[in-house]
Amino acid sequence: MILLNANKQPLKYALFNGSQEITKSGEQETWTNPITGEVYNLDNTTGDSKPIYGEVVEITANIALGNNKDEFEAYGFSQSDYNGTIAASRNEFPINVGTLIWYESEVEYKQGEVDPKSADYYVVGIIPSLNEIKYLIKGVV
Repeated sequence: MILLNANKQPLKYALFNGSQEITKSGEQETWTNPITGEVYNLDNTTGDSKPIYGEVVEITANIALGNNKDEFEAYGFSQSDYNGTIAASRNEFPINVGTLIWYESEVEYKQGEVDPKSADYYVVGIIPSLNEIKYLIKGVV
């Protein structure tokens, strides 16, 4: 399938680059063993993590909102798993699962980092074919 340039629309994306563990603010706490007198540094993490995203990149791509009932069931995706697709030539973009997509909204920042809640969609699946790739997207809640 040839992707028509006339159908491409402006989008922005920020790659999902993994998660970072959230640490407690303040000085790291210590504990002294009352028997041996040894001093131990206590873990300063909260047990939670936050996603890390790359720089926002502007692109043009084919986006189709809505979903085709049976098109991606063979790949393990049901209708409720996604809200639309972005189609591109294979290897055109380095988009991965978890990448944020802005279609109608503006990118917002919170404490110097991309605010994921400002995105319209995020990538939930990638379906490659011989010459093109489809990114399944789901709306940000």
